[in-house]
Amino acid sequence: MLNMVAPELAHLLYPDLDQRLVVAYSTVHDLSELITGDLVSLTLTAQEIKEKAARERTATEVLAAKLPPWIAQMLLEYESQETKEARFVKAVDKLLPITTDLKMVREQRSDVIQSLMERVFDIKTWDDLGRAHYNFLRNFRERFGDEFPELMQLLEEQIREFMDKIQFIEDPQLTLNLVGY
Repeated sequence: MLNMVAPELAHLLYPDLDQRLVVAYSTVHDLSELITGDLVSLTLTAQEIKEKAARERTATEVLAAKLPPWIAQMLLEYESQETKEARFVKAVDKLLPITTDLKMVREQRSDVIQSLMERVFDIKTWDDLGRAHYNFLRNFRERFGDEFPELMQLLEEQIREFMDKIQFIEDPQLTLNLVGY
């Protein structure tokens, strides 16, 4: 998904970015997770995000030694986050989970969202969700907000719509429910 969305957003919002690098970085962005596993960052603290990045850097070095040269180079460049294109791809990668969650809400699939939030993030109340989104927004703003204000705005709008369409109810068997559908 990132491989399709990031180049389009770059084209629309940041035409100065090198599209070929955006596509390349989008292609290799998760390779380190072959070693580290995928850890979703919605409820991670700033310290946990730093620790995750350190594990991914180590995994990248191991993988780069085994990959074909061009792919290894793209992976190393992406993980170094030295280029604007690499940082853009990382920001879009962090944006996509709320995009897919919002799509599920729009399609009246609160059962899927409820299960995910409870199982993966231990989010069971409106306050839990609000805190998780507040922390996620704060971390995103600190990492990407100044450089990519349009992505920050898009994330804020998506979270606002998500929160407007979801409500929590008391029944622990059905914690999330849609509003207005």
